[in-house]
Amino acid sequence: MTGIDPPGNASTLSILIDESGDMYAPYRIGSMTDRYYLFALVFHDQTDQMQFPDFRTFDERIRSLNSSFGIDPDAPIHTGNLIRREKPYRRLDIRSRIELFDALVVFVGTCISSPVEVHVVETDRSRHLYIEEEPPSISVPDVKAELREKLAWLIEERRSFCEGYDSIKIYYDNGQKPLADILHRALDNAFPNGVQLEYKPNVRQTKYRLLQVADLFCTMRLLTLKASVGCLSRSEISFFGGRAGSLHHAEARIRRINEILRPLTGRIEERRSRSSASPGEDRSIRDGSQS
Repeated sequence: MTGIDPPGNASTLSILIDESGDMYAPYRIGSMTDRYYLFALVFHDQTDQMQFPDFRTFDERIRSLNSSFGIDPDAPIHTGNLIRREKPYRRLDIRSRIELFDALVVFVGTCISSPVEVHVVETDRSRHLYIEEEPPSISVPDVKAELREKLAWLIEERRSFCEGYDSIKIYYDNGQKPLADILHRALDNAFPNGVQLEYKPNVRQTKYRLLQVADLFCTMRLLTLKASVGCLSRSEISFFGGRAGSLHHAEARIRRINEILRPLTGRIEERRSRSSASPGEDRSIRDGSQS
């Protein structure tokens, strides 16, 4: 399993996308549940001579851990389910779940010296709440319009970079139709001529490992938003809060993981001069209470 398709002779940029949240979910005033909808885009230059992510080592590590925990060896890591102890992780204790989570963070850390960059597009659905209705409801068209506009801004900002490729392949899970609509309308309008767009819906994380990078960024952004208003859930505090399960330790560890991920939000071309830097630096992702 890898994170890419062979690019052939043409220069190819892959954009792998994962989402978090439910655009259509009912919204309860004051609740953090389904308040945010966001998606992460992983840009991957398949034709760059920088080192590609170490998919093989990551696959071997995840297969070994999954097998030892009685999980399908090829199962990808779903970070939200892992934190909440949902299927297929219900039988795993917190130490085992943290071990899986840490393996993904380590892999993402090795991508820093690779031709990869990540962007997150988000919306606060409560901004589109019609409180005069009974019960209050979310305007999905307004949510979609905001996301399309934000994605269009992002693509416009990276236009010159994207237009340097012969083709752009867009990988995403077509499970939620609004996401497909947002992607097509923003990208088709951005590149009406020249760059060839190839949409690849219904992809799975078992085949494209960089989708798990997008999954992790979605989860960490959502945790950051919740932590900023003191609304981490009990399961999130337990997972990140060390042996004491404290809010302070949970927030500190979330900040530490974000520091590890932050270099990947930088532009690929700005990191080319540092491509010879050794990947996989010793980056501890645990605080003292978890060592």
